[in-house]
Amino acid sequence: MVQSQPGSAGSQGRDAAAVAVESVLHDDQRVMPPPHVRLHATILSPEAEYTRSMLDREAFWAGVAAEFDWFEPWTQVYVQEGVNFRWFDGARVNIGRGR
Repeated sequence: MVQSQPGSAGSQGRDAAAVAVESVLHDDQRVMPPPHVRLHATILSPEAEYTRSMLDREAFWAGVAAEFDWFEPWTQVYVQEGVNFRWFDGARVNIGRGR
């Protein structure tokens, strides 16, 4: 396997690509929806919803999940065992069926 040395043509291309990716990673440009779309939005403040979800994620997602039709409710919202985790443990849901 041949590796490019720093400063060689091959490494310069990768360095430029890394710089391009880094510049996009920190971009916080937001595109706001037009007014007629915002009038019908169910989430009026995405930032507030995000904050609420981070303060108490289990309560937040339990509230979201309450909007679905469950055959059986969950016994625990979130269970973590080491690196494994489950959301809505013990529940059975039919996402296709509305209220």
